[in-house]
Amino acid sequence: MRLVTKNFLDSLTPNKTIRGVTWLPEGSHVDIFILNLDEGGQFDVETTLLTSAHVFPVMGTRRDKIALTNHTIRGLQIPGGRVEKGESGVHCARRELREETGITLKDDAHLTLVAVARIFSGGTSNDRYPHPYSLMAFFHCTPDYDDIGDLSAPSTECRGMSILDVEYVLDIPSIGDVEKTMLNHMFQP
Repeated sequence: MRLVTKNFLDSLTPNKTIRGVTWLPEGSHVDIFILNLDEGGQFDVETTLLTSAHVFPVMGTRRDKIALTNHTIRGLQIPGGRVEKGESGVHCARRELREETGITLKDDAHLTLVAVARIFSGGTSNDRYPHPYSLMAFFHCTPDYDDIGDLSAPSTECRGMSILDVEYVLDIPSIGDVEKTMLNHMFQP
């Protein structure tokens, strides 16, 4: 597994910068790097600054649908969450996907790193982003319908999963600008 590092990201020009992100302190911004890692092999993000990992589970025979989690407070969301101590981005993405949607991937090879968001939290630290500079990893996967298990143990934060057309997902207010940027890139004609 090869790592995308801070130095590698610092050498790139962001595809997009988003300012005024509601979940960050004033003066913060997010740089989005859409990755084209066609060199082969698997990639992950160095864990020292990694705070969360998210997964875009693309479904349907034409791969034009995406599985979303129905969060009890925030509504429909891209599956993902905080990286636990000692966990890689890939392992966090697999765990969050299973916990929030019931989709269990057979192995890590089903996850592809598609983007990294570099978060500048205005020079301050907080519980969610303990460093003034943090990273979020975004993965893509194409699970089969038989990978979907049962959400028999209800989560305290999620009420299940919905599989929706990507075009509809782009209009959902609870899906953030960072995630919409990724979706627009992944599904551009």
